Order: sequence, then structure tokens, then C-alpha cells
Amino acid sequence: MDFMRRKRRSLIVGSSVGPSTRSSGSGSPKARLLHELEQLRAHIAYTRNLPEGLDLNGNYGDEGVLALLKHLEQDWAGKSQSRRSERRKVAGRVTVVPGLKEIIESLEFAYNDSLDFTHQQAAESWIVEDISDGGYGAVIPSVAGDWVEVGGLVGVEGETFRDWRVGVIRRVTRSEQQKQRVGVELLARASALVRLRRPGSSAAAKNTGLRPAVLLTTQLEGRKDVDIALAKDVFDANENIEMVLGDEVFLLHPQEAIEHGPHYEVMRYAILRAVH
Repeated sequence: MDFMRRKRRSLIVGSSVGPSTRSSGSGSPKARLLHELEQLRAHIAYTRNLPEGLDLNGNYGDEGVLALLKHLEQDWAGKSQSRRSERRKVAGRVTVVPGLKEIIESLEFAYNDSLDFTHQQAAESWIVEDISDGGYGAVIPSVAGDWVEVGGLVGVEGETFRDWRVGVIRRVTRSEQQKQRVGVELLARASALVRLRRPGSSAAAKNTGLRPAVLLTTQLEGRKDVDIALAKDVFDANENIEMVLGDEVFLLHPQEAIEHGPHYEVMRYAILRAVH
């Protein structure tokens, strides 16, 4: 954040920060700062590289920085979103696994074993401080969670529920007491393991071409679309796919990407029909 502090300070005292700032005219320091943020975010989104001097201690990739800059733009523009649901103070623990691969392995293990003891070595125990309808606030030791970053996908299993829930890390703060506080927004309160493939596959490819993914619901009845977490760039953004759920097969058409990270994306698909 040293880069952002220097940029904000230079704008407030009126010193030059480069041609892009001078071209923004004689607006207020706040307006110029927002202009700089917009340009910085556009640069990172286009080049997928962080500019020299933007130091976040190596804890964020470009996706995390983009999410942070967007949050700062909204905050400084007075457009910060209010919490979608009220927080409630609680005391409990949840088991958390990092990333899509670990979530898929957890679902596979749960389906093959009636008692899910979360065998993965990557699983961590987090202390939940508050909870809402939309997610959790948790505390984790700094020695754990070295993979934690904004935008990361996580699987969550609680003491009082056995279904794996899927969420995205929205906030990470670190204290001097060697603790990290993490905010997780839930994408789904229940999930299911599915297999994806391209339509019209040969008989052999129908089995060998299956890609595991996570369906972010367990109820399809009456639904016109579904959200699926899958590995990044596995399928073309415009191609139809078939989803295998148990003994059922559904033909899906991509609508939009609603979340993405370095190794995953969450796509919304329209349900075209059941395949018989």
C-alpha cells in the first residue's frame, strides 16, 4: 500500500504525479485521485501486470489488486455498498479448504464416505466471530492461511452443517497480534459435484472427456439457469456444454462470468434442456 499512500499524498498537496493527472484538469484532489485509480485499474486489467512501486507485500495477485482498487473507487466516490444482511456475533469453528481443486476433492470424499472427516492436509480450522445470511467473519493465525488472498475460492464446512458451502474471500486484514481476520461471502449454501463435457462427444470421449466442477446449488427443479465453479479456460466462453449430475444430463448455454480468479471461474449457464 506504500504506492497508494504516496499517490494519495501527492494529489492532496497538489504536486504533480504525471501527465495523466495534469490532463484531468483543475478538478478537486478527490476527483483527480479517482481518475488515477481508474487509470491504474485499467492498466492492470489490460497488461495483467502490477506497475513498479505497487507493493502489497506479495500477498495479492493482479485479480486481488483489481478487486481492492474497485473497492477503493467505490469507497472514495461515496458508493460503498452497505452490507446485504445483518451480522450476528457467534463463537464457533469451520473447516476451510482452499481453491477449486480442494473443494472438488472434498465433495468426492464426502460422496464416497458417509462420515466426512475432511482428510485433506490443506484443510484449516478457522474461528468464526460473526455470521450473516451472506457469509462469515473469521479469525485465523498468521502462521496458517498463507494462501489466503482477496478473490480466493474456499470450501466451508461447519460444526452444525455437513454440506460443503462455497465462498469467495472478500476481505483480509492482519493485526499486530499475529492474527488475520477474513471476510468470506458465500456463493452457495449447498453444492454438488458435477462433470462437464462438450456435446456430441464420441462414446469413448463421453467418459474420458469429463471435467469435474462444482454446481452451486443442489436443487434444479424450476430453475432456468445455474452457477458452476470450474477450472479456468477449460471451455470456450461461447460454447454449449453438457452437465452430468448423477444419472441426469443437461445441455447448458453460457450466459456470463460472475466470479473469477487465477485458477477458477464461476459461470452462469442457462439450462436449455435435459438430454435423454
